[in-house]
Amino acid sequence: MTPASPLLHYLAARQRDKDIVVVQSESELAAINMVDGACFAGVRAMTGTSGGGFCLMTEGFGLAGMSESHAVLMLAQRPGPSTGLPTYTAQGDLRFAIHASQGEFPRLVIAPGDVDECFYNTIEAFNLAEIYQIPVILITDKQLGESHKSTRIFDTSKVSVNRGKLFLGDDYKDEGEYKRYKFTEDGVSPRVLPSTKGAIVKYSSYEHDEFGVTTEDPELTTLMNDKRFRKLKFLNKELESMETVKVHGDRYADLTVIGWGSTKGAILEAMKLLKKEQFKINYLQIIYLSPFPKKKVENVLESAKKTIAVENNKTGQLVSLIKENNFIDVDHKILKYDGRPFSPEMLAESIMEVA
Repeated sequence: MTPASPLLHYLAARQRDKDIVVVQSESELAAINMVDGACFAGVRAMTGTSGGGFCLMTEGFGLAGMSESHAVLMLAQRPGPSTGLPTYTAQGDLRFAIHASQGEFPRLVIAPGDVDECFYNTIEAFNLAEIYQIPVILITDKQLGESHKSTRIFDTSKVSVNRGKLFLGDDYKDEGEYKRYKFTEDGVSPRVLPSTKGAIVKYSSYEHDEFGVTTEDPELTTLMNDKRFRKLKFLNKELESMETVKVHGDRYADLTVIGWGSTKGAILEAMKLLKKEQFKINYLQIIYLSPFPKKKVENVLESAKKTIAVENNKTGQLVSLIKENNFIDVDHKILKYDGRPFSPEMLAESIMEVA
């Protein structure tokens, strides 16, 4: 679905060379449920869509949360609501991505800002999805998904595959019957491929016990919710050592610009223009948006003299996340919501007006 279709076109053209399977499904409902099924079968799988398609995928996304599946979804934003401006760009789906689907369950929301981050963050997304058995959203937009840019060849020596607690042997042997949702200290249960000798793998959209059998027991319901959310403690600890935010520019700046996603390019170019005007400026880029990197954001904002948030939406959704998590407001917001991306010149002028 526009503007996520370039992902399909790119992968479909390379599926034979790269030994992957690419399917153009009949609907968004089918797409997300195919991904859920593929996760159950033990393979890595992802789908892509825009806001309207993600609306239809939310129930299947919730299934990934309940079944603790490692589904990865690329959400390419465009202006809404409804059909909106289907061939233009926006950043209006951040809150939607963080809270999508009924009920509560842990998920990751990652916002790459350029082509290189799309590559490396996608690998991180697949690894973290499998390690913690949670769904992951890579949130992009029209501007990032359909723009052309030159970059260096990606360095594959910097990446590796981590499939988490996945048993790949022929004969699974453990005490008693296999428990797909076994209670563990970190909330992550051992995963076995269906048809593995010695294990019956159950999968359900209902609340369940450790074996995957449906339950309505209040105590088990509470324990299972706690199990799923226990993963966040260990996930957050791992994220502390990862590049969940980046700070570009002068360390001791008079002005700190805050942004996420595809505004990165315009902000960096605007900074070059502002430096010519003797502005001391830096840029806080927040890449991992859920779980929110509170401490890292706090470390930057506590020393910032003046802050300006830059977003392609009407309501300042990143600003609201900062308020919610850090109890800090920004000094100024520069918001653009006409379907067009920021230009460096326009952005530089807007910053000078409020600086």
